[in-house]
Amino acid sequence: MKDFLASLWQRRWLRAVGLVLIFVAILMLHPFLRQTVFGPTIDGIPWCVWEDEARRQVDRRERSWFAQILEKVGLSKEGGPGLDIASAAALPVHIHLAEDSDVKVRRVALELLARHAPTHDAETHPVLTRHLNDDDQHCRIAAAQGVWHGRTDKAGLKVMLAMAENTEGKLAALATMHLAEAARDAPELFDPLAKLTFSENKLVRTWAVFAMGHFGPRGVPLLERIMKERDPRMQKFAARSAARLGEHGAKLTPVLESLRQSGDPSVIAAASHALHCIDPKRFPKPAEDD
Repeated sequence: MKDFLASLWQRRWLRAVGLVLIFVAILMLHPFLRQTVFGPTIDGIPWCVWEDEARRQVDRRERSWFAQILEKVGLSKEGGPGLDIASAAALPVHIHLAEDSDVKVRRVALELLARHAPTHDAETHPVLTRHLNDDDQHCRIAAAQGVWHGRTDKAGLKVMLAMAENTEGKLAALATMHLAEAARDAPELFDPLAKLTFSENKLVRTWAVFAMGHFGPRGVPLLERIMKERDPRMQKFAARSAARLGEHGAKLTPVLESLRQSGDPSVIAAASHALHCIDPKRFPKPAEDD
Protein backbone atom coordinates (compact mmCIF):
# COMPACT_ATOMS: atom_id res chain seq x y z
CA MET A 1 0.00 0.00 0.00
CA LYS A 2 2.85 2.38 0.84
CA ASP A 3 4.45 1.74 -2.54
CA PHE A 4 1.13 2.33 -4.24
CA LEU A 5 0.57 5.66 -2.46
CA ALA A 6 4.15 6.70 -3.16
CA SER A 7 3.71 6.00 -6.85
CA LEU A 8 0.54 8.10 -6.90
CA TRP A 9 2.25 10.97 -5.12
CA GLN A 10 4.99 10.99 -7.72
CA ARG A 11 2.44 11.88 -10.36
CA ARG A 12 2.26 15.67 -10.52
CA TRP A 13 -1.39 15.97 -11.53
CA LEU A 14 -2.45 13.81 -8.61
CA ARG A 15 -0.35 15.91 -6.26
CA ALA A 16 -1.98 19.03 -7.62
CA VAL A 17 -5.46 17.58 -7.18
CA GLY A 18 -4.63 16.46 -3.66
CA LEU A 19 -3.30 19.87 -2.67
CA VAL A 20 -6.38 21.57 -4.11
CA LEU A 21 -8.67 19.25 -2.16
CA ILE A 22 -6.73 19.89 1.04
CA PHE A 23 -6.93 23.64 0.43
CA VAL A 24 -10.68 23.48 -0.23
CA ALA A 25 -11.19 21.38 2.90
CA ILE A 26 -9.34 23.98 4.96
CA LEU A 27 -11.45 26.77 3.48
CA MET A 28 -14.62 24.83 4.31
CA LEU A 29 -13.69 24.92 7.97
CA HIS A 30 -14.98 28.51 8.00
CA PRO A 31 -18.80 28.55 8.31
CA PHE A 32 -19.25 31.32 5.71
CA LEU A 33 -17.82 29.22 2.86
CA ARG A 34 -19.27 25.96 4.15
CA GLN A 35 -22.77 27.42 4.54
CA THR A 36 -22.55 29.23 1.21
CA VAL A 37 -22.10 25.85 -0.47
CA PHE A 38 -24.07 23.49 1.74
CA GLY A 39 -26.36 25.79 3.75
CA PRO A 40 -28.15 26.75 5.82
CA THR A 41 -28.85 30.14 4.29
CA ILE A 42 -31.56 32.77 4.67
CA ASP A 43 -32.45 34.64 1.49
CA GLY A 44 -29.29 33.22 -0.03
CA ILE A 45 -27.07 34.62 2.75
CA PRO A 46 -25.21 32.18 5.03
CA TRP A 47 -26.72 31.67 8.46
CA CYS A 48 -23.47 32.71 10.19
CA VAL A 49 -23.70 36.20 8.65
CA TRP A 50 -27.20 36.67 10.08
CA GLU A 51 -26.19 35.37 13.50
CA ASP A 52 -23.04 37.50 13.59
CA GLU A 53 -25.06 40.59 12.73
CA ALA A 54 -27.68 39.75 15.38
CA ARG A 55 -25.02 39.39 18.06
CA ARG A 56 -23.30 42.57 16.89
CA GLN A 57 -26.58 44.47 17.35
CA VAL A 58 -26.49 43.47 21.01
CA ASP A 59 -22.94 44.33 22.02
CA ARG A 60 -22.05 46.75 19.18
CA ARG A 61 -18.77 44.96 18.69
CA GLU A 62 -16.66 45.39 15.57
CA ARG A 63 -17.34 43.12 12.63
CA SER A 64 -15.27 39.93 12.54
CA TRP A 65 -11.99 39.90 10.61
CA PHE A 66 -13.56 37.66 7.99
CA ALA A 67 -16.52 40.04 7.55
CA GLN A 68 -14.07 42.92 7.16
CA ILE A 69 -12.20 41.01 4.42
CA LEU A 70 -15.48 40.33 2.60
CA GLU A 71 -16.29 44.03 2.81
CA LYS A 72 -12.92 45.00 1.35
CA VAL A 73 -13.32 42.69 -1.66
CA GLY A 74 -16.88 43.90 -2.25
CA LEU A 75 -18.74 40.76 -1.17
CA SER A 76 -20.34 42.43 1.83
CA LYS A 77 -20.91 45.86 3.31
CA GLU A 78 -21.22 47.53 6.68
CA GLY A 79 -24.44 46.35 8.34
CA GLY A 80 -24.40 43.08 6.42
CA PRO A 81 -25.25 42.37 2.78
CA GLY A 82 -28.66 43.99 2.83
CA LEU A 83 -29.62 42.37 6.14
CA ASP A 84 -32.73 43.43 8.03
CA ILE A 85 -32.10 41.61 11.29
CA ALA A 86 -35.51 42.65 12.65
CA SER A 87 -37.40 41.21 9.67
CA ALA A 88 -39.54 38.08 9.65
CA ALA A 89 -36.87 36.39 7.53
CA ALA A 90 -34.56 36.45 10.54
CA LEU A 91 -37.03 34.65 12.85
CA PRO A 92 -35.16 31.29 12.68
CA VAL A 93 -32.02 33.06 13.89
CA HIS A 94 -33.83 34.68 16.82
CA ILE A 95 -35.55 31.42 17.73
CA HIS A 96 -32.06 29.92 17.95
CA LEU A 97 -30.62 32.87 19.90
CA ALA A 98 -33.52 32.82 22.37
CA GLU A 99 -31.75 29.84 23.95
CA ASP A 100 -28.35 31.58 24.08
CA SER A 101 -26.37 31.58 27.32
CA ASP A 102 -25.70 35.33 26.95
CA VAL A 103 -28.68 36.98 28.65
CA LYS A 104 -28.35 40.17 26.56
CA VAL A 105 -28.56 38.17 23.35
CA ARG A 106 -31.54 36.26 24.73
CA ARG A 107 -33.35 39.47 25.68
CA VAL A 108 -33.07 40.99 22.21
CA ALA A 109 -34.07 37.73 20.53
CA LEU A 110 -37.19 37.39 22.69
CA GLU A 111 -38.15 41.04 22.17
CA LEU A 112 -37.99 40.55 18.40
CA LEU A 113 -39.95 37.30 18.60
CA ALA A 114 -42.60 39.12 20.67
CA ARG A 115 -42.82 41.81 18.01
CA HIS A 116 -43.56 39.20 15.34
CA ALA A 117 -45.86 37.07 17.53
CA PRO A 118 -49.16 38.47 16.15
CA THR A 119 -48.28 37.43 12.58
CA HIS A 120 -46.05 34.39 13.27
CA ASP A 121 -47.68 32.84 16.31
CA ALA A 122 -47.09 29.22 15.27
CA GLU A 123 -43.31 29.70 15.18
CA THR A 124 -42.93 32.06 18.14
CA HIS A 125 -45.43 30.83 20.72
CA PRO A 126 -43.60 27.63 21.82
CA VAL A 127 -40.35 29.56 22.31
CA LEU A 128 -41.98 32.46 24.14
CA THR A 129 -43.96 30.10 26.38
CA ARG A 130 -40.76 28.34 27.46
CA HIS A 131 -39.27 31.65 28.55
CA LEU A 132 -42.16 32.70 30.78
CA ASN A 133 -40.01 31.10 33.48
CA ASP A 134 -36.68 32.46 32.25
CA ASP A 135 -34.11 33.22 34.94
CA ASP A 136 -33.87 36.79 33.65
CA GLN A 137 -36.76 39.12 34.49
CA HIS A 138 -36.44 41.16 31.29
CA CYS A 139 -36.65 37.95 29.28
CA ARG A 140 -39.80 36.94 31.17
CA ILE A 141 -41.47 40.27 30.40
CA ALA A 142 -40.58 40.04 26.68
CA ALA A 143 -41.90 36.47 26.55
CA ALA A 144 -45.09 37.42 28.38
CA GLN A 145 -45.72 40.33 26.02
CA GLY A 146 -45.31 38.07 23.00
CA VAL A 147 -47.51 35.31 24.40
CA TRP A 148 -50.29 37.83 25.03
CA HIS A 149 -50.02 39.63 21.69
CA GLY A 150 -49.69 36.39 19.76
CA ARG A 151 -52.85 34.68 20.96
CA THR A 152 -54.11 36.69 23.97
CA ASP A 153 -52.83 33.92 26.22
CA LYS A 154 -53.70 34.77 29.84
CA ALA A 155 -50.42 33.16 30.95
CA GLY A 156 -48.68 36.29 29.64
CA LEU A 157 -50.89 38.56 31.76
CA LYS A 158 -50.14 36.54 34.91
CA VAL A 159 -46.39 36.98 34.42
CA MET A 160 -46.70 40.71 33.75
CA LEU A 161 -48.96 41.22 36.77
CA ALA A 162 -46.54 39.38 39.03
CA MET A 163 -43.70 41.56 37.76
CA ALA A 164 -45.69 44.78 38.20
CA GLU A 165 -46.72 43.91 41.75
CA ASN A 166 -43.59 42.21 43.07
CA THR A 167 -40.64 44.00 41.48
CA GLU A 168 -39.32 47.54 41.78
CA GLY A 169 -38.07 50.42 39.65
CA LYS A 170 -38.05 50.43 35.88
CA LEU A 171 -38.78 46.71 35.64
CA ALA A 172 -42.12 47.11 37.42
CA ALA A 173 -42.88 50.15 35.24
CA LEU A 174 -42.11 48.17 32.08
CA ALA A 175 -44.47 45.39 33.14
CA THR A 176 -47.21 47.93 33.96
CA MET A 177 -46.74 49.64 30.60
CA HIS A 178 -47.40 46.33 28.81
CA LEU A 179 -50.42 45.72 31.05
CA ALA A 180 -51.77 49.16 30.13
CA GLU A 181 -51.52 48.19 26.46
CA ALA A 182 -53.21 44.84 27.11
CA ALA A 183 -56.04 46.50 29.04
CA ARG A 184 -57.85 47.31 25.79
CA ASP A 185 -58.67 43.62 25.41
CA ALA A 186 -58.55 42.46 29.02
CA PRO A 187 -61.30 43.97 31.23
CA GLU A 188 -60.23 41.64 34.05
CA LEU A 189 -57.17 43.86 34.51
CA PHE A 190 -59.26 46.68 35.97
CA ASP A 191 -58.95 45.68 39.64
CA PRO A 192 -55.19 45.00 39.71
CA LEU A 193 -54.45 48.15 37.68
CA ALA A 194 -56.75 50.19 39.90
CA LYS A 195 -54.65 49.07 42.88
CA LEU A 196 -51.50 50.09 41.06
CA THR A 197 -52.79 53.67 40.76
CA PHE A 198 -51.84 53.92 44.45
CA SER A 199 -48.29 52.65 43.84
CA GLU A 200 -45.39 54.62 45.31
CA ASN A 201 -43.50 53.97 42.07
CA LYS A 202 -44.36 57.04 39.96
CA LEU A 203 -43.83 55.25 36.64
CA VAL A 204 -45.99 52.32 37.67
CA ARG A 205 -48.67 54.71 38.86
CA THR A 206 -48.50 56.72 35.64
CA TRP A 207 -49.08 53.68 33.43
CA ALA A 208 -51.83 52.36 35.68
CA VAL A 209 -53.62 55.71 35.46
CA PHE A 210 -53.15 55.78 31.70
CA ALA A 211 -54.81 52.35 31.47
CA MET A 212 -58.03 53.57 33.12
CA GLY A 213 -59.14 55.07 29.83
CA HIS A 214 -59.66 51.54 28.48
CA PHE A 215 -62.27 50.62 31.09
CA GLY A 216 -65.11 52.97 30.21
CA PRO A 217 -67.29 54.24 33.11
CA ARG A 218 -65.46 52.00 35.59
CA GLY A 219 -62.38 54.19 35.29
CA VAL A 220 -64.17 57.51 35.89
CA PRO A 221 -64.06 57.65 39.74
CA LEU A 222 -60.34 56.85 39.81
CA LEU A 223 -59.51 59.42 37.16
CA GLU A 224 -61.56 62.06 38.96
CA ARG A 225 -59.71 61.36 42.22
CA ILE A 226 -56.33 61.68 40.54
CA MET A 227 -57.24 64.86 38.67
CA LYS A 228 -58.18 66.46 41.98
CA GLU A 229 -54.69 65.81 43.35
CA ARG A 230 -52.05 68.53 43.23
CA ASP A 231 -49.56 66.56 41.17
CA PRO A 232 -49.44 68.16 37.68
CA ARG A 233 -47.80 65.07 36.18
CA MET A 234 -50.57 62.76 37.35
CA GLN A 235 -53.25 65.32 36.43
CA LYS A 236 -51.87 65.42 32.90
CA PHE A 237 -51.87 61.64 32.46
CA ALA A 238 -55.30 61.31 34.04
CA ALA A 239 -56.64 63.85 31.54
CA ARG A 240 -54.99 62.00 28.67
CA SER A 241 -56.58 58.80 29.88
CA ALA A 242 -59.97 60.52 30.15
CA ALA A 243 -59.73 61.49 26.48
CA ARG A 244 -59.99 57.78 25.60
CA LEU A 245 -63.32 57.49 27.37
CA GLY A 246 -65.19 59.60 24.85
CA GLU A 247 -68.80 60.18 25.92
CA HIS A 248 -68.31 57.75 28.83
CA GLY A 249 -66.23 60.46 30.50
CA ALA A 250 -69.02 63.04 30.66
CA LYS A 251 -68.98 63.06 34.48
CA LEU A 252 -65.38 64.27 34.35
CA THR A 253 -66.31 67.50 32.55
CA PRO A 254 -66.37 69.72 35.68
CA VAL A 255 -62.98 68.60 36.97
CA LEU A 256 -61.45 68.84 33.50
CA GLU A 257 -62.77 72.39 33.14
CA SER A 258 -61.14 73.26 36.45
CA LEU A 259 -57.83 71.85 35.16
CA ARG A 260 -57.97 74.32 32.29
CA GLN A 261 -57.42 77.00 34.95
CA SER A 262 -54.19 75.26 35.97
CA GLY A 263 -50.97 77.15 35.63
CA ASP A 264 -49.28 74.18 33.94
CA PRO A 265 -49.44 74.40 30.12
CA SER A 266 -49.19 70.62 29.67
CA VAL A 267 -52.11 70.03 32.06
CA ILE A 268 -54.19 72.71 30.31
CA ALA A 269 -53.48 71.13 26.91
CA ALA A 270 -54.36 67.62 28.11
CA ALA A 271 -57.58 68.80 29.75
CA SER A 272 -58.67 70.76 26.66
CA HIS A 273 -58.02 67.76 24.44
CA ALA A 274 -59.99 65.47 26.77
CA LEU A 275 -62.98 67.83 26.86
CA HIS A 276 -63.10 67.89 23.08
CA CYS A 277 -62.95 64.09 22.91
CA ILE A 278 -65.75 63.77 25.48
CA ASP A 279 -68.08 66.42 24.01
CA PRO A 280 -66.85 67.76 20.63
CA LYS A 281 -70.03 69.80 20.09
CA ARG A 282 -69.57 71.79 23.27
CA PHE A 283 -65.79 71.98 23.31
CA PRO A 284 -64.04 72.91 20.05
CA LYS A 285 -60.86 71.16 18.97
CA PRO A 286 -57.86 72.83 20.64
CA ALA A 287 -55.48 74.64 18.29
CA GLU A 288 -52.54 72.54 19.49
CA ASP A 289 -54.31 69.37 18.24
CA ASP A 290 -54.04 70.56 14.62
